Amino acid sequence: MLEMARSREEKMEAIKTYILRERERCGVSWLGTEYLFELSCFGCGEFYNLVERQLLNTEEGFGGWRELEDEHILEGAFLYVTEGKRG
Repeated sequence: MLEMARSREEKMEAIKTYILRERERCGVSWLGTEYLFELSCFGCGEFYNLVERQLLNTEEGFGGWRELEDEHILEGAFLYVTEGKRG
């Protein structure tokens, strides 16, 4: 199990690193500024939708990135990218 980051900055850095790696792996070249259509949270998981659908395809600071201001959402997204917990 990965050691959990303690600070907000460490959590954000882990999320950004994951997003950049996935953008490169998936060939994401265009980033939007608005929320995108999501799959069912019941089927895919809330944090899957946030990370893989919103953050991956949106410029930092726009759309779903603003949700990370909430500590609980930040924690859930952090656990998703570090431990694969879907939420």
